[in-house]
Amino acid sequence: MSDAIGLRFAELRRRLDARELRVVDLVEQHLGRIEALADLHAYTLVDADGARAAAAAADRELDAGAHRGPLHGIPIGVKEAWEVEGLPATNGSPAFAGHVAERDATVVARLRAGGAVVLGMQAMSENAIGDLHRDGPGATGRNPRHPDYVSTGSSSGSAAATAAGLAVVSLGSDGGGSVRGPAAAAGVVGLKPTETLLPADGGYAWTFSMSTAGLLAREVAAIEAAFGPLAETAPAAPRSEAPRLAALHPDDLGELAPGIAAAYREALAAYRAAGATIVEAPFVDLASAGPAWFARMRELAHAHELTLLERRARYSEAMRGFLAAAAATPLAEYAASFATADRLRAAVDRVLADVDALLTPATPTPGLRWEEWPSELVFPWYRFCFPFNLTGHPGLTLPWALDPAGLPLAVTLVGRHGTDEALLALGAWCEARGSFDPTPVP
Repeated sequence: MSDAIGLRFAELRRRLDARELRVVDLVEQHLGRIEALADLHAYTLVDADGARAAAAAADRELDAGAHRGPLHGIPIGVKEAWEVEGLPATNGSPAFAGHVAERDATVVARLRAGGAVVLGMQAMSENAIGDLHRDGPGATGRNPRHPDYVSTGSSSGSAAATAAGLAVVSLGSDGGGSVRGPAAAAGVVGLKPTETLLPADGGYAWTFSMSTAGLLAREVAAIEAAFGPLAETAPAAPRSEAPRLAALHPDDLGELAPGIAAAYREALAAYRAAGATIVEAPFVDLASAGPAWFARMRELAHAHELTLLERRARYSEAMRGFLAAAAATPLAEYAASFATADRLRAAVDRVLADVDALLTPATPTPGLRWEEWPSELVFPWYRFCFPFNLTGHPGLTLPWALDPAGLPLAVTLVGRHGTDEALLALGAWCEARGSFDPTPVP
């Protein structure tokens, strides 16, 4: 592994600022690693020339003392759900093949303004909801932790790239767990911000009421570095005092794989040993979110209505079937989903009223095998994710440990609306109480 790629983020930032490491060298190391690990299918397009030019510009600015902040000179990847000027953005779908962005999405422009160097476009599932593919046309990114397991969707390439050291930070999107699920599967940190906090222009329409841009990185510090310019906000001060956390009621946990259950208990015990106060959350009916979330897929069907008419043959059969089912959702069920979301949001807000965050397992099992995608196992695997798309709360997924098969075991912190900076500071506190190795997967 190239030496700079394996650095912790704080040391990487120190070397760049001290000019002991050139951005052009850091970018070349990433480009070489992307080429060497091309069989991960993490990227659909690598903009080597653009990345080299941006790296040279970043070095000139840093040499002149014009420092844009902690993201300056950091190599990032962008899920192809977002537009990057001059590059193809297909939303993981042949239906949008040939589309080349005329400008950056605002979230991409903000990251560039913070000094980020875009390496290229990262693979994803078809239209952020379709099937995953191991190889061939439309390959969606392999899980570098274990070849038999998927990175899950839809930010599959972003998770694979981040875990394998093919980007320091990746820009994804999350409408039902599409950042947090892949982060848990690949063993990286994943942030779903508060809904409506970030602009959505320049991104493919998903569900306007639930989807948001999100970030993946191997450490919370890298997420914080990117979140500042992304949200145009200053980071919270590092947390010094121990937090007050709510743990899920046993009725809310449901059935968990033994490794996941053990990791959840171990994380709670470690935080308690470090001084955190752990309280049991009153029952929150997370299961009620399932039908309501599905009803919102009517918005997705509406977003694809015209394109589906014009380019029906370019959609997979599975995608056409899903959109037809979503379009057939009764309007009454769609309307009722907002009442369900309001009730669930109020219940979660009551839990969060006197704590810093709610801690949940990230997933009920460590991962899903290739042959299990698609299957009836997929949607339940996200049951600790999609309820918080309905409610809009920010969520931060943290890897805790690896099971004997090398699969990540992760937890998620759910924070109050609009407290994303404080949630990241809490995440850094929790991360420091764990022992997960953020080194890129060799």
